Amino acid sequence: MLQRILLLTSWYPTTEMPQLGVFIKQQAELLSEKFEVKVVVCNSKPIGRKKIIQDFSFSQNTKYNQSISKSLDVINFGIDDYVFLYDKLRFSILMYRYVSKLKELILSWKPDIIHAHDPWIAGVVANKISIITKIPYVLTSHSPFAFYKASQFVHKLIKETISKTNQLITVGYQDKRIYESLLTLKNKPVVIGNYINTEIFNPKEKIKDKSQIFKITQITRPFKIKDIPTFLKSISYFFNNYQVVQPIHISLIISDVKQNSAIDLIKQEINSLGLNNHIEIICNISNYEVAKQLASTNLYISTSFYETFGITVAEAIAMGIPTIVVDNGAARDFVTDYENGLLVEMEDYKKIAEYINKIYTKEIMFDENIMHQSIVSKYSKEKYLENLVSVYNKVFA
Repeated sequence: MLQRILLLTSWYPTTEMPQLGVFIKQQAELLSEKFEVKVVVCNSKPIGRKKIIQDFSFSQNTKYNQSISKSLDVINFGIDDYVFLYDKLRFSILMYRYVSKLKELILSWKPDIIHAHDPWIAGVVANKISIITKIPYVLTSHSPFAFYKASQFVHKLIKETISKTNQLITVGYQDKRIYESLLTLKNKPVVIGNYINTEIFNPKEKIKDKSQIFKITQITRPFKIKDIPTFLKSISYFFNNYQVVQPIHISLIISDVKQNSAIDLIKQEINSLGLNNHIEIICNISNYEVAKQLASTNLYISTSFYETFGITVAEAIAMGIPTIVVDNGAARDFVTDYENGLLVEMEDYKKIAEYINKIYTKEIMFDENIMHQSIVSKYSKEKYLENLVSVYNKVFA
């Protein structure tokens, strides 16, 4: 009989946002090869006073956007979040509903391990369930900065959750160091980077463009921390200061777009820099479509201030695409300067433009097979499963 793993997450692909938490879906599919896996997705929806008055009462749990899953057993919890309540009451209601739903599930399907993705809210609920049922829980943190955004009440819950987990997993060494400096932990954090599908993201999958257009791509999200302005400035500086002979096309692929206003601001910036005719904005595409976009890309650029890992950077490198990456700490886990990518300082758009030109003119070139193997050796299917199963086995023991 296969051992059972219950994955808890607040992020999972939906039809509206197919890239949201796609890495968790991919990891769950891998785990299902060795374990019996269920995924519970908790979508909380902000509810204000006006909505409560309209409904005349506190509503019961409702379903929101359905997750995309054909091969996995995925259960959606839609839980109303009464944002007008003071924190302790608001989050107590949220947790109570989540825990109640999980207790119902566990009565008919008891897992051997609960694996929560991120301390809030999945990790906190895993801790509460573990106290009640004695089921051990493993916690993967995707950002230690939950500490700094949380209220005092939530901060206390997060700290307790991280301290009590049977094993804390971080996706990068930078986050491991942060946690070790912040908390006293039951066990030392284990670093397991995200799984990269090195069969899809492979130089063999590249598409040779007969039109000879040089294509630059950035895949990002509409948040300040991603620093899209530096990317746009670097493109503008390149066009204004270097000779352009071969036609160039820039794809700005933006995931997790919920409001058009975020895209409007980016379009304004593009317009102000005179880049309207050069940049195409593509929103909320699937991982399959991302792979197709990268397959025809000549250069990938990431300007993010902060990453815990940087999945799309790793995917681009795995495909053998020359890559320029802001040195945000996490990138150093798998980017070696001049070997499989180029590291630049934050906001240094002039240096990025210089590197664009050197790759564009083939002054700098990379061995795509070396690039591919640098990712295979750390984040392939086999490596990811080996590392995670090792953690589970220690918990089972």
